[in-house]
Amino acid sequence: MIEQPESVRTEARSRRTAALVLFAFVFLSATSGTLRAQEQEQRRDPVWEAQVIDELRAIDPEAVPLFEAATVALDNEDFSAAMAGFGAVLDLAPGFDHALRRKSHALGQLGYSNAAVVAAKEALALNPQSPYNKAVLAEAFLNNDARSDDNRALVLAEEAVRDLPDDAYANTVLGLAGLEMGDLEAIQRAGDQLVALGEQDPFGHLLLGVAAAENEDWDKARSRLDTATALGLSQSVADGILAQEPEPAADAPWEYPAAVVALWLMALVVVGLLGRRLNDRTLRLLDASAVAGEVGISPREQRMRTIYRWTVVAAGFLFYASLPFLLVIVMASGVLVFWAMINAGLIHIGVLVFLGISIPYTIWAVFKSILYRVPGGDRGRRLERHEAPALFALAERIASEAETDPIHAILLSPGVEVAVVEHSDRPLLRRGAERQLILGLGTLNGMTIAQLTSVLAHEYGHFVNGDTAGGTVAYRTRLSMAVMATELAHAGLAGPYNAAWLFLDMYHTLFLRISQGASRLQEALADRIAARINGPDTLAAALTHVVRQQFIFDDQVATEVDDISRNTRAISNIYQLPLPDYVDDPYWFEKRLAAALTGRDAELDSHPPLEHRLAYVATLPQTTMSANSADAWSLFTDPAQIRATMTYETAQRIAAHGIRVAFETQSTSTVLEPGTYRAVERT
Repeated sequence: MIEQPESVRTEARSRRTAALVLFAFVFLSATSGTLRAQEQEQRRDPVWEAQVIDELRAIDPEAVPLFEAATVALDNEDFSAAMAGFGAVLDLAPGFDHALRRKSHALGQLGYSNAAVVAAKEALALNPQSPYNKAVLAEAFLNNDARSDDNRALVLAEEAVRDLPDDAYANTVLGLAGLEMGDLEAIQRAGDQLVALGEQDPFGHLLLGVAAAENEDWDKARSRLDTATALGLSQSVADGILAQEPEPAADAPWEYPAAVVALWLMALVVVGLLGRRLNDRTLRLLDASAVAGEVGISPREQRMRTIYRWTVVAAGFLFYASLPFLLVIVMASGVLVFWAMINAGLIHIGVLVFLGISIPYTIWAVFKSILYRVPGGDRGRRLERHEAPALFALAERIASEAETDPIHAILLSPGVEVAVVEHSDRPLLRRGAERQLILGLGTLNGMTIAQLTSVLAHEYGHFVNGDTAGGTVAYRTRLSMAVMATELAHAGLAGPYNAAWLFLDMYHTLFLRISQGASRLQEALADRIAARINGPDTLAAALTHVVRQQFIFDDQVATEVDDISRNTRAISNIYQLPLPDYVDDPYWFEKRLAAALTGRDAELDSHPPLEHRLAYVATLPQTTMSANSADAWSLFTDPAQIRATMTYETAQRIAAHGIRVAFETQSTSTVLEPGTYRAVERT
């Protein structure tokens, strides 16, 4: 799902950081020659080279001339000959990591980025302590298209620099990794060291210029970039970085208000049409992928993800750009109504009171939507490892099979939901974010461990595909709209008489239509990973269970709350409530699904309809699946205690919505008064 929201100040810095990360891609290609030259300079030291040759001679003397010829070819940028030569060396000396490392360079320069990663991994596996092998693998990761490896590249580069603090090549890779990850500390450290190693190195001054720009020290940034250009850096690169310097506020938009409003409305129309077109194309692409039996992310899907990411970001920024216009419209409408009453000679006290309350409150709701931040603890109760060691072990095993980092925390919520987020107090930098699994306990009733395995594998698919690492603007936009809608609704201002509500309703629909295709593409790609790990049949059963349990659990709790509101009594354990009577009807599930597929909410749902989703999952290849039919609740050490704790939390939420509710245990009785989370009676 999403990260913790940021302030307006942080969003401005996020735009600049995104631009610097974009320049990192330029650096990765533009500095490849620098990397080669530095690698050759470091590795061709005669003493070092003699040690390498002696090591190879001890393995197979016949491989020595082949290795020397391949090294000469690499230095002369004859990468095809170098690749073939090092391959021949490896045929004679399979465990010679120096040949694998240099072969990785040749493969990378020939554009075989995936093969370069494989060769570098093999070299590191043969000699895990070699800082040179770590640096080469980090470089290979950075040149690869798989963005999920960027964090690993940064870790490897830092380890290489720790062992080789005075090595220009290792520090250059660290600087590139820092740019890629937006890690300001790594950028600054690499730049300082490169400049200290040699004043003739433009890349060190470039890194320090980027770091100064990120710290808004534009004079220092300009000085560093001037030095870098004097040493050979392209002027266009320096100009691109300095272009991020904020311009003085211009008065032109307010001198031509009609043109500004026209551009605003045009932007709304263009973004809406573009989003609708992308949405339609994405849904057709998913249908085509199902027919083709895709099991990974196809190039077309990857391109669509990239286009969508920037389109959704543009729509998010447009929302915030629209808020000043909205405030002007709200205040202007109040002035217009007051002016009309004056001209008509009719001063209505009730209207004046309404305007005096509604306009300031609407302005407050808009500002609150911008500044609101979600505390990390609001997502659920943190589960301790000793409370469910088997659940944590299951999650870690699935992470290993998905080839990604495991979750760091499990947060329990009362209802039916399973989701993942990456939470960080520094949302601009992906490093250090806590991976959280939000597990709704209402999902577990009637669920097997095999089905839960498929659901968790699906959620890990979102981590693998990078769905949680980005998306900060999209989440911030959705959160702002939700906060504004809640504030207006609580104040009774959610109606056609309020311009802010009309705009919010329109833009919310627009934003959902734009992001629907991207969300459904994310779900389909995560389903592929879940099917690969635990089989499509188990995944289909798990998806069906979650939707079925959503209907049942919501109805169970609604019935319980209704009874509590009419008869103040102790709340029953919400995870052991009787099943609704309608479950005796063998066709009840199909009827509820059919009803859910109609209406505006179903049309804008981010998840595909269950029927379409099951049909898509059925096209995925069969794999070995878990046959563990044990109850998912058995993963907890004390399920009864967990159920009681979350029932009490539900009682608190009911009380917060104005219903007096009691909660009983074997030794205590608590009454929660309406509108509080506070126990006011205890015996």
